[in-house]
Amino acid sequence: MTTTTRELNSIGTVNHYGPRQINDGLPAGVATYGVVKQLVLPFDFDDLDLGSIIADDDSANLLIPKFSMIRHAFLEVNTAFLGGTSISIGFDKADGTTIDDDALFTDAALATANLTLNAWLVGSGALATNDAIGADDAAITIDAIGTFTAGSARLIVEYIEPTEQNS
Repeated sequence: MTTTTRELNSIGTVNHYGPRQINDGLPAGVATYGVVKQLVLPFDFDDLDLGSIIADDDSANLLIPKFSMIRHAFLEVNTAFLGGTSISIGFDKADGTTIDDDALFTDAALATANLTLNAWLVGSGALATNDAIGADDAAITIDAIGTFTAGSARLIVEYIEPTEQNS
């Protein structure tokens, strides 16, 4: 039987030895456009009971660094959401402590009535436009208010990292 090991090297990348396991986490990623970074996170209604839905093996790569400035947040609805009351999208610290549970979109903006097929919603929360994260790295949290039976979307968060990581 072959074993697989996974370790983090000194520059923060992951080395795999042996056959790689399939990453069954969400297909999220970060792209860079000049100094602007763009975190893209697709999800569907089944993911909403997970709280911090990027808390998989690769979550360290998907944290928004402390003191980053959020430029914009967008939500593209690919399949209409049905059943629940609304969705909450915000930030937690890496340890799971809440920063702001509706930092990117207000609960009213993400009411089920607004989560219709092909809808594009622009961030309306307290940290959604031209505001800094604060002194802690931030993980995106997406929570359901009520029980959804259908729906899928893509969250896009644009941000700029600080020049130096001040403490």
